[in-house]
Amino acid sequence: MDYDRKALRAVLDQRCGGHAALERAVLAGAAEAVGLQDHSASQTIRQRLFGVAADYTTAAAWSCIDARQLDRARSHVNEALRLAGLSQDPVAQMRMGNSTALLAHQLGHYAEGAAAAQSCAITRRDPLFGSPAHARAAVGHAYRGDQKTAIRSIGYAEEVLSRAGIRPRPSRGAFHGPAELHALTGIVHIRLEQPAEAEAASHRALAALPASYRRDGRW
Repeated sequence: MDYDRKALRAVLDQRCGGHAALERAVLAGAAEAVGLQDHSASQTIRQRLFGVAADYTTAAAWSCIDARQLDRARSHVNEALRLAGLSQDPVAQMRMGNSTALLAHQLGHYAEGAAAAQSCAITRRDPLFGSPAHARAAVGHAYRGDQKTAIRSIGYAEEVLSRAGIRPRPSRGAFHGPAELHALTGIVHIRLEQPAEAEAASHRALAALPASYRRDGRW
C-alpha cells in the first residue's frame, strides 16, 4: 500500500477538514486496496484489505459530511458499510457506525443516529470505542429532547473514557479524548437549553484540545 497517501490524509484531515483533495486521496487508497484482492489467495489477507478499503471509504464519507455534501457522503457510507461487512473487522464496523450516526444527525434522523452510534459490539468491549459511541448517542438523544437519556449517555461516555486511561490508542481511535468529549457534552447541553453547562463544557474542550488538532491559527 502507498503509506504516503495515509500521511497525506492525516495532514489534510487535521489542517483542512472536509476537502475534495482528502476525498480523492482516500478513495484512491480504497481502490488500491480492493485492487490488491486479485493478488492474494489468503482469506485473512483479503479481509484485511477490505478493512483498509472500508477505512479509506469511511474517511471519504467523513470528508463529505464535514463539507456538508450529504448526498456524496451517503454514497460513501453505503459503500463503506459493504466493505466493512466483507472485512469482518470490528474496528472498521465501529467507524462505520460513527459515520452513520454523523450522517443521520446531519439529515435530522436523530433516533437513527443514536442507535447507529452504539450498534457495534466493540463499543461494549473496548472503552476506546465505547466512550465516543455513548457520546454520539447522547447528542442524538439531546436533539430528540430526551434530557434524561442524553445526560445518562454522557455520564456513561465519561465513565468509560476514564477506564481507558493512558493505554496506546490506534490511529483510528486517537481522535477521541477529553477535548472531543467535552465538545460533545457542550452540544448536548446546548440542545437541552442549559447554556451555563454548555459554556463550561466548551471552555474545557478548548483547554484540552491538542495542538495537532487545531486546523489553523484562528482558534
